Amino acid sequence: MALKLQLTGERPGYGRLLIENLAAEGELQFSFQRSSDRHFLGTGQQWQATAHWHAVGGVEADSGGCSCLLGPDIIDGLLPSSNDAILVSVQGGGVSDKGMMRTASSLLGSGAEGGVREPEPVPTPSPSPTATPEPAPEQPPTPEPTPMPSPPPPASSKRWLWMLLAALVLLAALFAAWYFGMLKLPGLPGGDAGTATDSVNEAEISEDSGITEEDTPIVVPEPALQGRPRAQAYLVGEPRPAPQAMFNQAADWETEGDCEAAMIVYQVAAQSDAGVAARYAHLYDPDTFKASACIKNADSDTAADWYEAPAAAGDVNAQRQLGKILVENHDSGVLRDQGESWLGRAAQAGDSEASALLEKLGIGGD
Repeated sequence: MALKLQLTGERPGYGRLLIENLAAEGELQFSFQRSSDRHFLGTGQQWQATAHWHAVGGVEADSGGCSCLLGPDIIDGLLPSSNDAILVSVQGGGVSDKGMMRTASSLLGSGAEGGVREPEPVPTPSPSPTATPEPAPEQPPTPEPTPMPSPPPPASSKRWLWMLLAALVLLAALFAAWYFGMLKLPGLPGGDAGTATDSVNEAEISEDSGITEEDTPIVVPEPALQGRPRAQAYLVGEPRPAPQAMFNQAADWETEGDCEAAMIVYQVAAQSDAGVAARYAHLYDPDTFKASACIKNADSDTAADWYEAPAAAGDVNAQRQLGKILVENHDSGVLRDQGESWLGRAAQAGDSEASALLEKLGIGGD
């Protein structure tokens, strides 16, 4: 039976690998192969075309399997490929097996350690004592000013009378010219000068105040979250999204090109619901694969891993596809036997395609 592996974050740069169906202790060797280009994680967190084995000590047995702690040399190398499905091979102590590894969204690289320290508060200086001002000396009383004599009234003169009369005539003439439209005065209704004056006044006010368009502050919106922070913020929201809603949101993010956030939410949704796991398996199944922004190639091993939960829950289509993949990928051995068994269960449930495959193999249903 294929191994089931789950990688969860413990602290920045470290993750615990849980392995079901494997009883082991001490030291094991692991190889990590990603699905996008079939490369292996090597030394220095680099990916290479040839297999590389990482020796990991401190393997502890527990109920149902074993677990071990992976350090920064492996965790920091896996994080940039979190969009890929990772096939893990295990050997050592008489053990040789493999399985697809599921990665939790809580995994963090060693660069996230430390965080940001809050600034220490600056002590507020105590106010200095205020000196009491000395009373000002009393000023001598100010003597009252001597009243000035009133000027004598101006002498009457006919010249001033004629000047006043001429001014009244001039004002009357100006008023008549403005009233009949022959004269336009700034700031008064009926003339175009009022609008021009308003513009001039606004320009003058702007120049006087010293405020220009360059002085106007530009509000720059904060960049939207992307990648792992975006996925984590979505998954910790209240109420927690339903698995089907998670899957649909991941598909939208994949369309936008945010593959890291999409793949994290895809996997969390598939781990939460068997029906969603079947939908996720379809994305990798060679029979239903369609190249997308984030999943470039079909991967039958990844599809088989995600078909297991819905097949065990009674999904006939998942039973047929899981059996078909295992039979096509293995000529003999335990996995071949499991494939034939899944095809037999699907055939017994009335799946004609599974029956045809069994007949083609020359065997009957279980």
